[in-house]
Formats: sequence, C-alpha cells, structure tokens
Amino acid sequence: MKKLLGFLVLLFALPAWCATYYVDCAASGDSGVGTNTTTAWKTIGRVNGGSFSPGDSILFKRGCTWRETLYPPSAGTSGRPITFGAYGTGPNPIISGANLVTGWTLYSGNVWRASAAKVDFDKDLFINGTHGDYKTSIAAIVNEFDWYWASNVLYLYATSNPSTLYTNPGVEMRMRQKAVSIDQNYLVFDGITAEKSWGDSFGSSTASNCEIKNCIGQYSAEGIGLYPSGSMFGWDVHDNVFRLNHEIGIYGQLNLTSSKFYRNEVSQNGLVVMLSGSGYTSGIKFWDSLPIFYNQGNEIYENYVHDNLVGIWLDGIQPPTDPFLIHHNWIENNGSMGIVLEVSSKAHIWGNVIVNCGNNEIGGGGAYARAGISINSRLTYAGSDNLVYNNTIYGANIGINAWMDSYQLTTGRMDNNIVKNNIVLNSITRPLSAGRGGDNVTYGSGNVYEYNCFGPASSNFIEWGGRYYSTYSAWETAYGGSTHSVEADPQLTNAAGGDLTLRATSPCIDAGGDVGPSYSTALMPGSSWPSNVRLGDQYTTGQWWEIGAYLFPATTSGTPTPTPTAGVPPTMTPAPTSTSTPTATRTSTPTATPTRTWTLPPTATATRTPTPTASPTATWTPPLPTPTATRTPTPTATPTGTRTPPPPTPTATRTPVPAATPTATWTQPPPTPTATATWTPPPATPTATRTPVPAATPTATWTPPPATPTATRTPTATATWTPAAPPPTATQTPTPAATPTATQTPAPTRPPGGLTASFTLSPEMPAQKQQVQFTDTSSGASTWDWDFGDGSRASVRNPMHTYAVRGTYTVVLWAGNGVNWSQASKTVTVIPLVRKHLPKRQPVTNRAMALD
Repeated sequence: MKKLLGFLVLLFALPAWCATYYVDCAASGDSGVGTNTTTAWKTIGRVNGGSFSPGDSILFKRGCTWRETLYPPSAGTSGRPITFGAYGTGPNPIISGANLVTGWTLYSGNVWRASAAKVDFDKDLFINGTHGDYKTSIAAIVNEFDWYWASNVLYLYATSNPSTLYTNPGVEMRMRQKAVSIDQNYLVFDGITAEKSWGDSFGSSTASNCEIKNCIGQYSAEGIGLYPSGSMFGWDVHDNVFRLNHEIGIYGQLNLTSSKFYRNEVSQNGLVVMLSGSGYTSGIKFWDSLPIFYNQGNEIYENYVHDNLVGIWLDGIQPPTDPFLIHHNWIENNGSMGIVLEVSSKAHIWGNVIVNCGNNEIGGGGAYARAGISINSRLTYAGSDNLVYNNTIYGANIGINAWMDSYQLTTGRMDNNIVKNNIVLNSITRPLSAGRGGDNVTYGSGNVYEYNCFGPASSNFIEWGGRYYSTYSAWETAYGGSTHSVEADPQLTNAAGGDLTLRATSPCIDAGGDVGPSYSTALMPGSSWPSNVRLGDQYTTGQWWEIGAYLFPATTSGTPTPTPTAGVPPTMTPAPTSTSTPTATRTSTPTATPTRTWTLPPTATATRTPTPTASPTATWTPPLPTPTATRTPTPTATPTGTRTPPPPTPTATRTPVPAATPTATWTQPPPTPTATATWTPPPATPTATRTPVPAATPTATWTPPPATPTATRTPTATATWTPAAPPPTATQTPTPAATPTATQTPAPTRPPGGLTASFTLSPEMPAQKQQVQFTDTSSGASTWDWDFGDGSRASVRNPMHTYAVRGTYTVVLWAGNGVNWSQASKTVTVIPLVRKHLPKRQPVTNRAMALD
C-alpha cells in the first residue's frame, strides 16, 4: 500500500503530458490524429475546431500557405502556454487574409475582368506580391498593375490571361478581417507569417499574457492590432518584422497595459495610405480615447523603426501612474516625425537614435511640425511631465519641437517637460523650436531645456516663443537662466555615414547632467539593431554623464551594418575591426598603466608577437595611409559602432589595465591606402619608433611606415624588422634577458578570400521616386562600381538612388582592391507610387479616434 501511495504521489507531482500537433497543406485531409507528420491535419479549420491543453504545440509546415483565419480555441496557463509554431524547412508558414482571384475573361484590349465581391472599404490588390495601381475608371487602365473595381467586378490590365500570367502566387484580394485572431490567454506564436488582411495580421480584443516572436506581419491594415474591449495586459512582442502594412505596424489602444515591444523591425508601414494623403499612419502607434486614461506601463525598446510616415506615435496617452517608456530604438527615415507625443503625458524617452526624420512627408501628418521629437497639446488635454533624455537626433527637419496646437487652443497645458542631455545636429530648419506653452509662457510652465548640445550657434537656430535667436546667450536671456548647453560641434564619429558615436575629443563626453539611475543605461559602440543592442551605464563609465545616446566606449567591436535576409528580421552585422571584447566600463583618469588600442577594418597581412619580460601592453594596427607621422597617443581617433559603415578611422580605448607582459600586433597596410587622420610628413627615410615607459606613466611615439616600411621598436626589448618585396618576410630579435626571437611572414596584399563584395539597401521594396540608400558591406574593398539596373551607375561607396519607373531591377556591385574585383548582385522590386483614393475608413468597435 505504501508503494502504491508513493507512486500516486509521484504521478500527480509530474507535469501533465503535452501533445504536439502538425498541420500540412499537402495532407490528404483532416481525418488523421495529427500527432505526427504522417497523420498531419490539412486545414486551419480543423485546428479551430479542436481542443488543446496547456503546454500543447500546434505546428504548421514551412512553405505552406493557408487562406483561412486562425482562431485558437483553447487557452494556456502561466508557465504552460499553448504554442503555435512551425516545423520543417523553408520559409515561414503563411496564414493569409487574401483569396486568389480566378475566372478571368477578356473585357477589351488588355483589360481583363473577374468576379470579386467587395467585403470592406480598404481593399487592395496584389499581383504576384506587388501592390496594384488603383484607377478610378476602366478607361484609366492602360499600364501593367492598373486595376479598377465596380459592382463586384474586378478589372485588371494584363497582356494575357492573369491566371497564367501571374502564378507566384497570383492575383490576390484581401477578404478577411484578421489572419490570426487571438482571443485566448497564454498563447505563443513563433515563426509564422500572417498577411493580407483588411484588418490585422495578428489581432486581439480580449487576450492577455500572449507572446509573438520571430513572426512577420505584413500587407494588412496593421501588422499587429491590440484593441482591448476590457483590459488587456502582459503582451510580449519581440524579434518580429512588421512591414508594408497600409496603416500601422504595431498598434495598441485603450486599456492595454504592462506590455513590451522590443527588437522588432518596423518598416514601410502606411506607404499606400500615406501616398493617398491620410495622416494616421505610423510604424508604432498607441492611442487612447480621452479622457479614458488606461494605456500605461507599456515599453518600446531596441526596435529598428524606419521608412514609415511617423516612427513612434503616442496619441492621447495620459497614464494615471505608470509612465510609457521609449528607449534605445534606432528610428530612421520616417517622413513626418521620429517620435511624436500628441496630447500625451508621462512618456519617458531616452537613449534613442533618430536619423533623417521629418524631411520626406509625402502626405498627411496633421498640423504638427515635422521633427525628430515632437511634444504637443490641444483642447483641454495636457502634454506634460514628459522626459526627453540622452537622445541623438541627426538630420531632422526640426530637432526637438514643443508647441501647443494653435488651431485648438483652449485650456490645455504643457508643463514640466524636461529635455536634457540630447545631441541635435544637422537639422534642416533648426535644432529647437518651443512656444505656446513649451516656452513656459501662458499655456505652460516648468519646462526645462538643459545640458543639450545643439551644435555651434548660427542664424536663427533657436525658435523660442515665436522669436528667433542666433546666439546661446540671447536665447538664455529669453529662457531666464543658463541652459548649460554644449555650444560646439559634438564631434560625432561619422554622422553622415551613419556612425553617431562620440569621438575621443567630443565636448559631450562627461558633460551631461545626472538624470537618475532609471535612465543611466546608454548605447555602446558596436550596437546593431534590432538584434544586438549593447548597453553600458553612465555611473560606471567615465567621470560623469555623456550627452547623447552613446557612451564613449572602453572598447569597440566594429561598425554594424544592416544585413537583411528575406523573410526574417534584418540584423546589423558588425564589420570586424577588433578582436577585443566590448565592455561597458571606462575610467577617464587612469591610475595605472593604460592600454591604448588603435584598430581599423581588417586589412592585416602580417603579425608578430615579441615576448619581452615586463612592460606595458601595447597593441596597435597601423592605419591605412601611406604618409608617415610622429604621434603621441592622446587619441583623437574615434570608436565605430553604428549601423552604416563610416570611412576607416582609428579607434581609441580609455580602459586602464595593470602593467603586464607586452604583446604587439603589426599589420602591414596595403600598398595604396587612403588617410583620414592628420599627419606630419617624415624625413625621406621613414622610421617608426615606439618607446613605452614601463610600469608607471607610459608614453608612446610612433611613425607609421610607407608601403615598404622599416621599423624599430624598443619596448624594454628592441626589435627590428624589414619586410622585403612581396611576399615580404620580417625577423625580430628582442634583447631582454630571455632573448626571444620571432619570425614574421606577412601575407600577400590581397589575402585569399579577403575581398568579398556585399551590400544592403533600405528600403528593401522602394516605391517609385523614393530615395534608396545602398550601403556597401564588402570586406577588403577600396573601390566600388555600382550598376543600378536602370542605366544609372555610381562609383562612391554608399550611394543614394531613386527609381523613376516601377518594375524589377538587378543591382550589381563590383568591389575592388586595386588588384582584383568581387561582384555581388540583388534584385530590387520597385512598387508603384500609389495615389489611391481610398474611401474613408469606418470606425471599428472601441477604436474611433475621437481626437483625430
């Protein structure tokens, strides 16, 4: 009996058995048990009609497409969610809200027609995945992709029967409101593509504690739409792609609380509606119907948000307690605004990088100034108690804008907004514009603008209360006190090339104000979005707070560049520039023997490592240029570490280390490199000498050699080497007690496999007349030749190009190193410049935009 009781106790203590079910579009039907791949179910309808237990998994076969809506029928529990995922190989399984249009007959000339019932206002047409070009009459259908709909009949231009002309996948119309409708708690969706719904790719109005990861939501009105009918909370949305949705990539409203949205790529949302003139589109948008104040405690961080009308938009968010957090995002090329707080309060915005926002608004955007960050108020609602800390804003129309809307002035307020520690550089109009409450007059008070760097003063560079100021002192007189601004160039590493880290000589290092431990995390060079954002801490790095989003680093790990892959979120892969491990700590005043590291992109061809007895560690890679110079390492070089590769620049590290056994790495430069530093010409016979002082206060003087250098090094021990003609060799004979000897044989100028052409482009699917950024990610290249496939060419490293005509183009890059060439190519699909006349969208339950 005791044994039986013990067995029963053990049995009930074990977790319940969890089942895995398989769904295969090629299965013969739904009669199988579904618990292995040979008895898989065929339809989503079978899943919708099933019953599942907490911990179960339902897996859809990769490469399959279902034209049904998934309605998960059962809920999981805390710690034991029900998972909807993928199995097999190939692209994500697709759950589509669109149907294929078939039954085409010739109408006239090259115009074909087919029956197509209209089910909703915002219908669109996809031809082999490309947006069709809507026309207002049959007579206007004259080019490929032109279409028109009337009286349940679809008309399409095609040179032959569309059923056979378009088969990948064909002609599709959006027919279902959602692809995945989530109404149960504790569910996980992993590795699924949901698309082409007239509502949401993923949508919910009742569920909480759900997770969406590694998914794609595309070609719908919203990539994910969360519309609480009561209260929803605990959503975890990360590592997804939300792109090319007609209105919004990520949308949340009303009673949505305590949810996180991070490491997502959110791009090109609102493209069709934006071109038609609607102003309510955004990459990420959260909205409340004032005065219902429930949307609070949500967090948006480490996302890559680009090429939308607005990057991140809070509309009517007035949390009673928990603030809305927006931090460490990369926000780029959003046409109207980077981040906008529309009648919103208690938003805490810090550590974001905002690039080229507010400069390319095609349509809509409301009555607000186009800006990197915009705070506004209207009617009786406040835009107050917002914190804007340590952001870096580059190339915006207006850097930071704080105004109450003039067309709806009543009793609204703009109070106690704090703008500190921000860098604003290269603004098209001006770095700061504040008024009508934002300037602490009439409609606002307690607004603070301190410890910011708006660059050198220039004509009318500050707008304050409707007046313009051309000097910091004149503005501070109007402000009413010192702003503690850094009144100089912030000295970013290579801002035009996308590297917004701080140079070693930046006046923004240790120049900020302490805004508290809740906001002390800052970006480290080497960060890449959205998958590898590296953070350090202001309190443990340097003597004081930096201004801007980045810390001046202890070490760097390279320059990240976007490397998008079809069907998965793009990552920004760092180009290797150092073998050192990044760290989040540095001490600006060393108390021991410091290590100084000079690094460049890898062009190394030779290495030697002397092993003398004891002297400071000194690792360096001579820079590419052929000039020689004498330099005492008080480094003015710059760390690299943002998304677009800058020109090669040396990097400097400020981390003290104790004296140790020295190592030295010598990399012979290629024969004809270029220079980016400042050099002092040497005598006719250049020599490089480096003499660190051991143990206490080391110094180092060195002269980089020309293409065939002769160098002498004396680090406690002395070593001399002279490379000969290629393939060169070198011998060193150190002279410490141990008298070690090392022999070095540098590799040829172009190491095998060292030249590889590669590139990225953004956006990946541009519209006609939309500017495309091509970014070289090649290794070992010093020259570039681009063919854009439309008869245009370029020879710069990172060109911009605009396609005037829609279609498919093959872009070819030839990357060279002066000896050999490597080739890379990509296909670019340019979609039509759609100027649709969309009917006004009708409100969905609990979604009417009262303020808009």
